[in-house]
Amino acid sequence: MLRGSHARRAATEHSDVDVDVLVAADDDRPASSTRPRPTDPYAARRAYLTEFDGRLVHVSVASRDVRSWVHRLGQPADWAFGLPVTAPARLLWAVPEWRRRIDLPVLCQPADEPRLEELIATLGKVAGARLAGDPIGVRFAAADLARLCPSVLRLANPSVRVVSRRAALTAALDLPVAPPGYRADMLLCLGLRAGDPTEVGAAAGRLVTGIVPLVRPYADEVTAVAGADLAEALADGRVDRYLGQLARALHAVPPVTRDATSVPAPRAGEWSTVPASDAPVTGAPTRPGGAPAPARPAPPGSTRPSRPSCAAARTASSPPWSARTTRVRC
Repeated sequence: MLRGSHARRAATEHSDVDVDVLVAADDDRPASSTRPRPTDPYAARRAYLTEFDGRLVHVSVASRDVRSWVHRLGQPADWAFGLPVTAPARLLWAVPEWRRRIDLPVLCQPADEPRLEELIATLGKVAGARLAGDPIGVRFAAADLARLCPSVLRLANPSVRVVSRRAALTAALDLPVAPPGYRADMLLCLGLRAGDPTEVGAAAGRLVTGIVPLVRPYADEVTAVAGADLAEALADGRVDRYLGQLARALHAVPPVTRDATSVPAPRAGEWSTVPASDAPVTGAPTRPGGAPAPARPAPPGSTRPSRPSCAAARTASSPPWSARTTRVRC
């Protein structure tokens, strides 16, 4: 069975070829020690790079017993943003007794359940990463949060079916019943639009706090998935209070971390500004009252002062009250 872009007749020269091979669970193939028994679930995947028309083509072959293949059709597609799938397929070959049963023009998979609990929990992960000063953690959790939003918003929207991953993204971004700024916030959280971690965290908060009022009338469907207490909390205001707690964390100022490794060391021949000490370059201590102690005389035969190192703070002529930094040549 041919699936994917070739089955949709939307393939390009770079598209891979997706083929499902279905093995009858009740065939008369003898069992052996190296192959599963006919009644056992069977799944295998093989990849090939084959020459076709002067070019290499990637062919992906997934073999599965019919029973588990049909069972998978009853599960939501993990790439569909929680939306139902209707994907074209083309039967290439089958034994006569199976052709009538599996010659399906489209493969349908159901929508995911409304994952409101996971949506709220993931916003907590965004807030936690924000407070910890973890910008990568903020982006990572926000991307997961954005993928959960359509499964919850689906409750308040007309039914829509998708045929591919790209079509699922378009449908997820274009849901007609959505919070203000929904599309822009989704793109920001998914990493498809530029923004700093503060903006990403704020977008994640707006998505969740905007979705909750839209799905409040559908609390009964939340009960079937997450239990009665979350559905009651959706109605009595506890969810809103909890989101308010998370919002304060999202807008808090994260700790500032200093990374000294990001400051490059000066190279030979370059000028650099370094901290200056209060003592003269000779290292002579100061007397009480601020007057410098006499410097040691130069050794006999000395004709020039030694060149200051990169750590030198000031020249010998610099008074102790001068600026605390100076430029030195290394």
